[in-house]
Amino acid sequence: QDIIKADEKFISYLSNFILITIIFLVVKDVKILNNILLVFIISLSLSSLSVIYDYFILGYERAAGIAGSVNAVGNLSVFAILFILGFLKNSYFSNFQKNFFYVSIIFLILAIIASGSRSSFIIFFIGLLIHFDITLKNIIIIFLLLLGLPVLIDILNPTTVSRYENFFDPGKRIDIFLIGWELLADN
Repeated sequence: QDIIKADEKFISYLSNFILITIIFLVVKDVKILNNILLVFIISLSLSSLSVIYDYFILGYERAAGIAGSVNAVGNLSVFAILFILGFLKNSYFSNFQKNFFYVSIIFLILAIIASGSRSSFIIFFIGLLIHFDITLKNIIIIFLLLLGLPVLIDILNPTTVSRYENFFDPGKRIDIFLIGWELLADN
C-alpha cells in the first residue's frame, strides 16, 4: 500500500515537473511566459482560499483544498510566492496590482502552513535566501523566523504543531535543509 502511494506521489511530481519544463522550453516569448506565470499565480491564489477554508474553518490537520495533495499545494504555493517576488522586483505594476500580489502572498503563506508540508518550508526559506541575497544578516533573520514558526503554528492550529516540533531533531527534515544548503553553496 505504501509503495503504491509513493509511486502515485512520484508520478504526480514527475508530471508537474515535465509540464513546467515543457512550458519553459516551448514558450520563447518572455511576455507570453509572464502571462502564463500570472495565470499560475492567480489560480493558485484563488485555490488557496479552499485550502485556508479547510484548515481554519473545517479544522483539517493538513489541508489540500481542491488540489488533492498537501505537498503539491505547499510546493506550488512556494513557487508562486517566489514568482511574485520576482515580478515585484523586476517589473512595474499599479498599486492595485501590487496590493493583489501582497494579498496573494498572505494567502499562499497561509496555504503553505495549512498544507503542513515541511519540505515546502525548506524550499520557501532556501528560495527566500536566494531571492534576498545570501548574507549573514538575511540568514540570521530567516533562521529567527524559522525558530518562531512553531509558535505561530501553535496559535493557528495546535494539531499541526507535532509536524514541526521534530523539525530540528537530527535525522529529520533539518538534515534535508542542511544538504540543500551544501548543494547551494557548492554551486
